[in-house]
Amino acid sequence: MRKRLISKILAVVFIFNVLSLPVNAEEPGTIETIEDTEETKELELIEASAESELIEASETIEVLAETEVFETADESIALRSSEVSVLVSEFKTTNDLYGFVTRMYTLVLGRQPDSTGYTNWTGQLKNGTAEGAKLISGFYNSSEYTLKNTNNSSFVENCYQTILNRNSDSTGKANWVEALEAGVSRNYILSGFVNSSEFANLCKSYGISKGSIILTEARDKNINTTKFVQRLYQNCLGRSADTSGLNNWTKAVNNGSKMAADLVVGFYLSKEYTNKKTSDVDFVESVYKTMLNRASDASGKVNWLNALSNSGSRKYILSRFVESNEFTNLCKQYGITKGSISIVGKYLGEFKLTAYCACSLCCGQWADGITASGTIATQGRTIAMAGVSLGTKLVVDGVIYTVEDRGTPYGHIDIFMNKHNECIQFGVKSAKVYMAN
Repeated sequence: MRKRLISKILAVVFIFNVLSLPVNAEEPGTIETIEDTEETKELELIEASAESELIEASETIEVLAETEVFETADESIALRSSEVSVLVSEFKTTNDLYGFVTRMYTLVLGRQPDSTGYTNWTGQLKNGTAEGAKLISGFYNSSEYTLKNTNNSSFVENCYQTILNRNSDSTGKANWVEALEAGVSRNYILSGFVNSSEFANLCKSYGISKGSIILTEARDKNINTTKFVQRLYQNCLGRSADTSGLNNWTKAVNNGSKMAADLVVGFYLSKEYTNKKTSDVDFVESVYKTMLNRASDASGKVNWLNALSNSGSRKYILSRFVESNEFTNLCKQYGITKGSISIVGKYLGEFKLTAYCACSLCCGQWADGITASGTIATQGRTIAMAGVSLGTKLVVDGVIYTVEDRGTPYGHIDIFMNKHNECIQFGVKSAKVYMAN
C-alpha cells in the first residue's frame, strides 16, 4: 500500500507542476474570455482527480513516522516521509493559489478561469511577482469587468464578497457608495478594502501576501477635498464633475496653490457658468446653497440683490459671502483653507470722503436726483468725483461704487445718501481708494 501511495503522490505532484507551467502567459492584469476546449476540460478532470488523490495521500502522510523510509513501486527511488511532506506541501501551495485565483474569476467575472489566465496569475503568485492586491486591481480594472458597466452599489457589494469574503453591512456600504458619488475612483474603494484586516486574513488563509494598491489620482488623495469640489460642480454648474476637472481642482487644493475662495471664483466666473446667463435672483440663491449650505432668507436675499444691483459685480458678492461665518465654518468642516477674494485693482491713493443728497443744500439747481451720467442717484452705488470717466468703479472701504456724478475734484469723493441728516452724520473722512478689479 505504501509503495502505491508514494507513487500516487509523485504522480499527483507531477501533474500539478505541469498544470502550473506558464503557457503563453498573458500580460499581468489582462483577462480575456476563452472558449472551453476539449484540452481545457481534460485538464480540469485531471486536476479534480489529482486533488482527490492528494487528499488521501496527505491524510496518510500525517500519521507516518518522519524517519521511516518509503520505496516507490519500482523500488528505484527511496524517500523519507519528511521529503514526501515537502512534495505534499508544494501541491497544497499550488492548490491554494488555484483556489484564490478561481474565486476571483468566479466572483468578479462570473465565470470559470481560462487556462491561459489561470496559468498567468497562479504563476505570478507562486514566484512572488504578484500579491493579492495586484489580482484585485487586475480583475476589477480589466476590460472584461469594465464592460459589465456595474453601478456603484453593485460594485461595492461585489467588493465585500470578493475582498472581505462576506456580504456588506448597510452602514459600511452606504459610506463607500457615498464616496464614489463624491468623485473618488473605484481604485480608492479597492485600496480601502485591500488595506482591511479582513482581506489580510483572507490572503493568509490562501498562503499569499496581501500587498497594496497605490493611488495616483489627485481625487483619491483627500476625500474631503474631493467632496468640496464635487459640490461646487453640482451646485454651481448643475452637473457631476468630469474626471479631468476634478483631478485638476483637487490637486490644486491639496498642494496649496488654490484655496476655497479661489475655487468659488473659478466656478462662478467660469465660461461655463457665464454661458448659463443666470438671472441675479438665481445667482444669489445658488451662492446661498453653495457657500452657506442653505436656502436664502427673504430679507438677506433682498439685501444681496440690492448690493449686486449697486455694484454690478458678482465677484464683489462672492467676496462678501466668503467673509461670512457660515462659509468659514463650511471650509473648516471640509478641512480646506478658506482664503479670500480680492476686488481691488490699482491703488489710487488716500482720498477725502464727504456725503451729499439730492436736496437743494447739497445740489443747488441740480436737486432733482438725476446724476451727470443720466442715472438716478442711488445710495450704495453713486459717487461724485471729477478726473475719471463716468461709470468708473472704485473700491472705497471695501465697497464698490460707480462714479456717476460730478461736483468734487479728483481726490475728493462725494458719496450719495438718501437723507441730508445722514450726510451730516457722515462728516468728513478719508480712505484708501482702489480701482475695482
